[in-house]
Amino acid sequence: MADDDLDFSSLMIEALKQVKIAGEFRRVVDGEELIEHLARLKNSPNGQLLPPDLILLDLNMPRKNGFETLKAIRADQAWCRIPVIMFTISKDTRDVLRSYELGANTFMPKPFSFNVLVKMLQAVKEYWFDFAELPDFSG
Repeated sequence: MADDDLDFSSLMIEALKQVKIAGEFRRVVDGEELIEHLARLKNSPNGQLLPPDLILLDLNMPRKNGFETLKAIRADQAWCRIPVIMFTISKDTRDVLRSYELGANTFMPKPFSFNVLVKMLQAVKEYWFDFAELPDFSG
């Protein structure tokens, strides 16, 4: 997850525990740090480190915003198939449209309630991890 909001990130971690999404959760504070992290994974010896199964991306972040980050992800052959969910406070229809134009898989406004966040993550888990067939990055 790329999001500079520490409070929301803490809520996200608690909600992920309730939803029981398996695997490692990693938070970075902005798009620049996310791209650096993905580059380290891509350049690992013998491709030992696999890219994330899913990226939750905020729009409004310092250094590299969500649109710039999404554009960079979609431009790189190693990362372009990673599902990206724009998870942001914005409900502006222009942001929704631009996100999809740049290749976002889903656009979800951040909820103002922990219970709604849990329900949203449950839906994300069911769709992306239980029903959808994701690309195999292991080789």
